[in-house]
Amino acid sequence: MLPIALLVSIVSNQLVVLLFGRDYLPAAPLISILSFEAAFNGLSFIASQFFIVLSLPKILFYRQLFSLIPLISSIFLISYFEPTILMAFAMMVAAIIRLLCAFFYIVIRLDPPNPPVSGKLSPL
Repeated sequence: MLPIALLVSIVSNQLVVLLFGRDYLPAAPLISILSFEAAFNGLSFIASQFFIVLSLPKILFYRQLFSLIPLISSIFLISYFEPTILMAFAMMVAAIIRLLCAFFYIVIRLDPPNPPVSGKLSPL
């Protein structure tokens, strides 16, 4: 997902001109930011399925609640930055926070076991 987001981000100017024309060129930075947000959000969605399978909806709730921090704090910064760019960036940061919360909960709290490592392969 991230390589596609990087590619879309690199060619966002040409993509906007090709699909919509030069009048919509100011939307190219939004496409660049939101392509990464979509990638992080997709990875976060995959991680959320893990918590649903383990019957941990409370973790999902707290993860979502914690990811509201950049969105709420962006309200106070709206007079200093372009509002659409600021909200797109806040959405991307929120998606990263959701992904990191899921990752750290899985790695630290659940402590998944490592598979045994041996020099020999077992026969089929």
